[in-house]
Amino acid sequence: MRKHITTIISILFACLAHAQSLDSIAHHTCGYYGPNDGGQLDHVAQLSDGSVLFIHKVGINMNSTSDVLGNNHYRMSRHGGILLDTLFVFDWDPSFYLFAKNPNGDGNLRLGIVNDSACGKSFFQIFPMDDNLNYDSINEIRVPLADTFAYNQSDGFVLDKEDNIVMCYVTQLDNGEKKRHFACFGLDGTLKHESAMPYDSFPMRAYGGFGIFNESPREYYLYGRIWGSSTSSEYVTCYVFDSLFQHKDSFYIRNNNAYSSYHFLYEFNWEPQLIPDGDDFVFACRYERGSKNGVCMVRYDKQTLEHKNVVYFESKPMLNNTFVDPGACEVKLCRDDDGCFYFCYNTQNIMATDKGNVAVAKVDADFNVLWQRFCLEPEGYYFHGSVMTMLDGGGVAVGGAYWFRRELFFLIVNDDYDAIEEQGMAVRPYAYWPNPAQDQLHLQYSPDVTPTQIELYDLQGRLVKTQRNGLESLNLDGLTPGTYTMRVTLENGKAFSDKVVKE
Repeated sequence: MRKHITTIISILFACLAHAQSLDSIAHHTCGYYGPNDGGQLDHVAQLSDGSVLFIHKVGINMNSTSDVLGNNHYRMSRHGGILLDTLFVFDWDPSFYLFAKNPNGDGNLRLGIVNDSACGKSFFQIFPMDDNLNYDSINEIRVPLADTFAYNQSDGFVLDKEDNIVMCYVTQLDNGEKKRHFACFGLDGTLKHESAMPYDSFPMRAYGGFGIFNESPREYYLYGRIWGSSTSSEYVTCYVFDSLFQHKDSFYIRNNNAYSSYHFLYEFNWEPQLIPDGDDFVFACRYERGSKNGVCMVRYDKQTLEHKNVVYFESKPMLNNTFVDPGACEVKLCRDDDGCFYFCYNTQNIMATDKGNVAVAKVDADFNVLWQRFCLEPEGYYFHGSVMTMLDGGGVAVGGAYWFRRELFFLIVNDDYDAIEEQGMAVRPYAYWPNPAQDQLHLQYSPDVTPTQIELYDLQGRLVKTQRNGLESLNLDGLTPGTYTMRVTLENGKAFSDKVVKE
């Protein structure tokens, strides 16, 4: 039986939707967290049995007088995008949690901060959880954090190689004074190290991330965005701490694509990404170079901040609107044990008039793009990714929400793409734009595939055009305006069909 410190009830509103074009879960709710009141997809993790868990922070309007707040759990299969289980955990102040495999045995752990109004204290909580979303409340561990309430939105958790839980969190006293705390716990709840300092000691306009900066000697880092002397001058600031959480160093990186309206996008979790990589660190952000814009990955030397390498992912199509931020938006950057990177980004800004896609790329240590996959927008809706995690054996799980529609989507992209057919209707090794098109349709292919032919069919299924050369574009001149089916065939024989509209 599922148990939790608060009431647990079954999920109230969940159903499969858009199965013909996208492995997705429709969540119909009147929640007011996140874009368009649709809820905030906050976390994703792979469970010990290989399935994938997505966490959705939400408020559900039960009737005209009361709300139910909490976290929805969606457990998805690794292959096929099958919804295996759902769970709703009631919480009047929905917390942000870290889910991780239990390094000391079977099952999983849920780590988070809880506030107990009865005693006026906050606790760090370790909850064992099996793969079927059953919580073991008997073996729950609670560790007091402070004599006052802590913000339950932690600045970050890390499960290090020694199986210690390292976290950064913020408290606020009754007089309004805030402090940033760093703490290291064993899995048995033993507090090993702790440090607290004034919150304003490390100013950031928007929090970016927290993690391990160097393994030997052990160092941690905390980073986020900060404005320069004007709103058009934006930087990412990074603070480095030693193994006992004493401030050791700071550095700044100029974000060359800073706009005064950028702060609006914070609610969509679109923040620059910074992760360590040996003697270097890799920074992912948006860019603008003349008429080109999009997202990029940049390698820097940790000591000298020397710029070593860069790879660009251009927006498709290019956006150039002075009233919104142009170009793509970064979602998440991860590094695997082989030194390769997985990078997820939204190819368009959903606030602009052009509809966008979610893209995932795998990049080697020398910044060569090994493959790139595009998740095409369904039925004319905007949608954007917000969370990503790496999967065992290669690949990633990506989640996000639709814009103007209270639905979530959950997507698995595997390394062994040719052997996995279950999401062939959702994922493409190419992007195409614009759609609708007037005279020409452009296509961009992943470097691991080679196109051999493009065919165009009308609504009656009649072949109206075949093209075998110059497959980076499709000439639509002379065709009658209307809807067509484009069929793209690759060298390996695999084919994809997409609807395109000729204006």
